[in-house]
Amino acid sequence: MYEGWLPDMSALLLCAEPCTPMVVPVVSEDEMFQLVIPRVLALVNEACSRKHRYLWGGTLGPDFDCSGLLQWAFSEAGVWIPRDAFQQHAFAIPVSIECARPGDLVFFGKQGLINHVGICVQAAGEDMPLRYMHCSSSTHGRDGIGSDDLHISSDTIGAHYARAFVSIGRVHAKVVTEEHIGVLTRTTE
Repeated sequence: MYEGWLPDMSALLLCAEPCTPMVVPVVSEDEMFQLVIPRVLALVNEACSRKHRYLWGGTLGPDFDCSGLLQWAFSEAGVWIPRDAFQQHAFAIPVSIECARPGDLVFFGKQGLINHVGICVQAAGEDMPLRYMHCSSSTHGRDGIGSDDLHISSDTIGAHYARAFVSIGRVHAKVVTEEHIGVLTRTTE
């Protein structure tokens, strides 16, 4: 017998028990905003509070890129979203800026291409622009995670992204794992 091969596994397979498939619940939009989104926003804030820098392609932290930060936060909260900003844009349900809520994704780009994404942390109101958090590079941002107003007359960074604003998108009230439902329920009680 070759040293790298495993011994005969047939006896072990006879002892194996079939597993039951995992049932993944679908959450409603209300549950999404009551359970999932507060957890996502807390994770983004937590990531911002740790020492970090912008890292193109960063998905695991502490260093992220814009879409990696959001994919990580949603994943930690039990919700899968695509990896890149343009994929997240195609995945999200379009929402008008007037209907935007904290937790909605804020998309930016130029010449029809989505190249940046943030997450709404404060909806727009009377005399109050929408506020979002995002991870930006040093080229047009702060070399890490921060927040900006979606308003052309805000600071240099905010004004740059306000000019590049494309749309708002809502993450589907898709699937959350059983394990995360319990964690989310406990953290919101």
